[in-house]
Amino acid sequence: MALSEKNSSYRKHSQKMDKRWDNFQEIFRERIGDRQFQVFGSMLELVDINDNKVEMKTPQDFHRDWLLEKHRDAFEESFELAFGPEKDYKINVDKSTTTEVGKTISSPETTSAPQSTNSQKEKKVFPFAKKRQLNPSYTFENFVVGNSNNYAYSAAQAVAENPAEGYNPLFLHGDVGLGKTHLLQAIGHRVSDLWEQAAVKYVSAEKFTNEIIQAIQEHNRKEFKYRYRNIDLLLVDDVQFFAQTERAQEEFFHTFNALYESGKGIALCSDRPPQEISLLEERLRNRFEMGFIVDIQPPDYETRVAILRNKANQAGIALSDEIIHTIAENITNNVRALEGSLNQLTIMSSFSDEEITPNMIKSRLASFMQADQRLQTEVVTVDAIQEAVAEHFSVSIANLKSKKRTKAIAYPRQIAMFLCRELTDSSYADIGEAFGGRDHSTVIHGENKISDELENNNVEIKSHLEKIKSLL
Repeated sequence: MALSEKNSSYRKHSQKMDKRWDNFQEIFRERIGDRQFQVFGSMLELVDINDNKVEMKTPQDFHRDWLLEKHRDAFEESFELAFGPEKDYKINVDKSTTTEVGKTISSPETTSAPQSTNSQKEKKVFPFAKKRQLNPSYTFENFVVGNSNNYAYSAAQAVAENPAEGYNPLFLHGDVGLGKTHLLQAIGHRVSDLWEQAAVKYVSAEKFTNEIIQAIQEHNRKEFKYRYRNIDLLLVDDVQFFAQTERAQEEFFHTFNALYESGKGIALCSDRPPQEISLLEERLRNRFEMGFIVDIQPPDYETRVAILRNKANQAGIALSDEIIHTIAENITNNVRALEGSLNQLTIMSSFSDEEITPNMIKSRLASFMQADQRLQTEVVTVDAIQEAVAEHFSVSIANLKSKKRTKAIAYPRQIAMFLCRELTDSSYADIGEAFGGRDHSTVIHGENKISDELENNNVEIKSHLEKIKSLL
């Protein structure tokens, strides 16, 4: 055969290869969608086609394993339509690996995400996953589990082991200092350990809000969207902050949808459940409630003791059981306060040779203990607020609970509802029930109305609130 004929035959073969490959990519893109194809499908490159096999390559194990774990059916259907049923396929990683995944392999181990191994010399990450900003101490191993948080701990672990599979989104809520942020970031650490190429993004709602505002001002929303939508796991802290800005709610709603529809994982935390976040758009509230909601309670005595021992060991402080029990008995509501007390002891032990005694602790840690005692002793009830408001405005409690809507009744009622939200742990539903069986939306409206007046520096309302609080 002449050289020109050989070249012509080669060109025809190459053109046929390219056409079948293009067909495969087009079909596969239709099967899994543009967004998924951009992240994973586009990473596939054609290496060679011979009589019975098509050889491809991807840059990392993660791309291949995630592709075949999440989209094996779509991949193989597209492959067969483009190349025919007689062809098999082989996917190499960076040309150097001999690991082969083919149509004849059906074991689930074949498609599971790779575990971290010591043999991996270099840990590469997606460009948009380089700045995860996770606290290295916020891992599952460092989290002390007790009756107050075991449910949240188990849910967080389940999410970390199978992101986006069961609890999506995961919504953790509880008071300040109970470990929500710790669990949220522990999910990120575990996912990064199991799937080392996974793009994990941790951000506070406030930072997200500031970034979208900056992106709008700088006409750079495209880069913002790319940064938040080309990830595998999004962890958002303090989502109650979204309620302060409509623009942030709008953007997060679309970000949430884009990730959820792409099969990506989402975990959130807040100081209250979704239904109690005032000024939160209903469509966003619905998204938060469509997954799994779990709360974290203040630690019981045994858990507080375990936390103190764990933190003391980490800090290298030798504390007697008497000292640990003294702290646990006096600081009861806040894990962060427990940690703060140990930080104080660390400073004390490093600058003084004085022996640490229970009396010294009560003296040196008085601020932590007094704050904790205030949380326990200053318990205000809905009934007490109703009585104080009724006395201040010279109306009856019966009228506050009635269906009357005259200003003389509605105005005190709204102030009472506002105070119930501010001074008690009662939910909107509970407060509504205490005021004549009203709907939670009525309570939200009342709270928002008084909040708006306070933001506008309404001196009259401020005076009313101060006088009512003095009666409690």
